[in-house]
Amino acid sequence: MSRHTPGPWQIEKAPVTGQLCIMSPTAWICGQLSNGNGEIKSETTANARLIAAAPELLDALKGVTRILEAFRSTHQFGKTQTERLEKARAIVAKAEGQKGEP
Repeated sequence: MSRHTPGPWQIEKAPVTGQLCIMSPTAWICGQLSNGNGEIKSETTANARLIAAAPELLDALKGVTRILEAFRSTHQFGKTQTERLEKARAIVAKAEGQKGEP
């Protein structure tokens, strides 16, 4: 399992190009989130916010998954609850590179 750059990640505008960049306190995550002519679309900004929130989203999903697994040990889960827990586990595994993802 590879480790991702620790969060928090934030969105910053590059001073010269005005392009959006995702930064952590210790590293540059990604950049050039514009259409090439400096224009930043609302969809691009929304994507940047989602990317920047990724470490916190993963941490929250792992915490919720642990709580649900503990709750499941003492309570009966229906089909919907079981499917959602399995989906959460699969997403965490994918994010951590445990499902054959690059």
